[in-house]
Amino acid sequence: MDSFGFQLACLSREEASARLASAASTLTQDKFKAGGLTNWEPAHGPAPAKLKTTVRKGGIPPALRPGLWYQFSGGAARRRAEAAPNALFARLLRRAAAGSAVNAADVGAELARAFGPHALLGSVRGVVGVTSLLQAYEQYSRLDLGAAAWTGLTRIAGLLLVVFSAACAEDAFWTLVALVEDRLPASCVLKATRAGAVEQRVLEALAARRCPRLVAALAAADAPLASLAAPWFPALFAGALPAETVARVWDCLMLEGPKVLFRVALALSMMHETALASSHSVQIERAFKWRVARTFNSDALLKLAFNGVGPLPMAAIKRARADLEGAADAQAVEHQRRLEALCAASQAAAALRRPSSESSTERLPLATIEESDESEADI
Repeated sequence: MDSFGFQLACLSREEASARLASAASTLTQDKFKAGGLTNWEPAHGPAPAKLKTTVRKGGIPPALRPGLWYQFSGGAARRRAEAAPNALFARLLRRAAAGSAVNAADVGAELARAFGPHALLGSVRGVVGVTSLLQAYEQYSRLDLGAAAWTGLTRIAGLLLVVFSAACAEDAFWTLVALVEDRLPASCVLKATRAGAVEQRVLEALAARRCPRLVAALAAADAPLASLAAPWFPALFAGALPAETVARVWDCLMLEGPKVLFRVALALSMMHETALASSHSVQIERAFKWRVARTFNSDALLKLAFNGVGPLPMAAIKRARADLEGAADAQAVEHQRRLEALCAASQAAAALRRPSSESSTERLPLATIEESDESEADI
């Protein structure tokens, strides 16, 4: 098992060695504290360079991770800003008890699908704990979220509960709120059904310049990168990468925001380009998912993400996102127009087929019939 209690299946000697080396690179909590790296919050402005460099190289010490995620995400500040900071979580859960769309059975099924057997997440206590986090967030946000967003939130909440423990569920809740609402744009998690697709299209456009052979091979196999990466952003890689690697990615994400997701996604594509570009087209989709799931060398992944991907200014990502969101909106409008035209044409055709008597005949004007025929032809 790994340090979070998740099962590790049949690691090769190389994988086991890389995993242990990555864990060994983390500073002890005493050295981390001694470096003055524990005082930053998002309200202070961008994270200090020393803090970012230290976390990129070795991550946050496991013993400090719950408290620093709570702080670095802005969760602690969010909680302090509430009028009754120590009562709101309980009040949200009482409100959820009166009626909630979050179902414990669905939560348990998704946790099992994403993480497999786990002592906490596979138990009644764990499922109830994750369900409570999601129900509290449902009451807090009042957002009408799609299925993809709830799937992602379930995986994020599950890993947060494991890191924080069920005893600190309230801190996990505020970390969840700050992470998905403050540190990330809505398009990453909360609008995963529509705008999430935009994020992946941005990724595919970026990847086409950095690993063109892989993008071309995936497209040829009818498994485009945008589709394979669909679960990555809404769940922040939870359930796709090994949990210890996800924790290292989240260490950086708490400090540096959404461009970390793009850097890691590009690094994963670049790491596996050579092996996958030569794979048989039938096997490439399965091989890519398998390789991502066995990325135990978090040191190598993050080194490539921050040193090998090259310049990735957030302004460029925002411009690409805006362009693609505009295209997605235009496609949605056009799709709706075509549906409405099809409905109108169907209604007109049904009216023509309706039996009528000589004395009371309601006929459509010829112009209307001709327009309906043209609409059908256009569609």
